[in-house]
Amino acid sequence: MPRITLTAFVDFTTSEIRGRISRVRTELKRDEYDPRFDFWKPLRERIEDIHRNGESVRTLAGLLDVVDDQKKLTSYPPAIHGYMRFIGRRQVEYFEPPREDWQHGQLTVRGNPELGLVIRNVPYVIKLWFSRRELSKRRCDVTLGLMQEALAGDLAPDMVVAVLDVQRSELYHPTVEIADLDALLAGEASSFLEMYRRMGGR
Repeated sequence: MPRITLTAFVDFTTSEIRGRISRVRTELKRDEYDPRFDFWKPLRERIEDIHRNGESVRTLAGLLDVVDDQKKLTSYPPAIHGYMRFIGRRQVEYFEPPREDWQHGQLTVRGNPELGLVIRNVPYVIKLWFSRRELSKRRCDVTLGLMQEALAGDLAPDMVVAVLDVQRSELYHPTVEIADLDALLAGEASSFLEMYRRMGGR
């Protein structure tokens, strides 16, 4: 039974033909999750720890003192700057966000949000987008829709799912309901599963 990341599923749903085939091939070859190869893990976890422990977001820059990977030393600063700019002078309160996988048939998508932050009295359940690539509306809609579906049974009435484009300090959340988005997600999941099966997966 394939178990993939939210990023992988969103890549699949928003790609053209060759990109969709390539994404399925990548998932067929992928080994079990290994944190050593999770590029953004140290930064993601440091952001979580800062809010859990009530530390100043300014301490985030200190992560660069303990990172020795050259690619991280190049890629992390813009993300750190973007996150610090997003928080700025906002007064935020941390809460543990609900976390659930999304499942359709034999496909499981790991879409767990990283943060729960109360901002201006609104509790946001936030997925972090670290990539240099700008977060397109299409990617954003699919991500928010999948989070909404996965967490539907765990969200309090006032909670809002959101995606933070970290490097650009932009927080996106649903403003208009997209009719039948659930049907689209189910259709894309079925398409992924059929391609996965036909290309040799089990």
